[in-house]
Amino acid sequence: MNYMLVKIGREFVLLKLSDVDLIKAEGKYLRIYKGDKSYLKRQSLNSIESTLDSSRFVRISRSAIVNIERIKKIERTEDYHYQIMLNNDERLSWSRNYRKKLLDVMMS
Repeated sequence: MNYMLVKIGREFVLLKLSDVDLIKAEGKYLRIYKGDKSYLKRQSLNSIESTLDSSRFVRISRSAIVNIERIKKIERTEDYHYQIMLNNDERLSWSRNYRKKLLDVMMS
């Protein structure tokens, strides 16, 4: 899958997945971030995760999937947790349960 169709009112927007920065769960919806814009889509994070290119998109927590090309750096906090900083300086918690996936993709 290279594109995603998102409905906005009566129109549909075709998003190129390589341009997507981040996908977050919001209840029964997804918030898809592309640059300074975001789009809402009724779909679960689990269902979209299975359709995404696993060498580009990696789940970092129960509620977030990131495009690894948008990761600026990974930081350890004072309380020994980890945060991922995206190119737009947004910080996201990196859950311990999802660390191996991201490390595997980044090291390959």
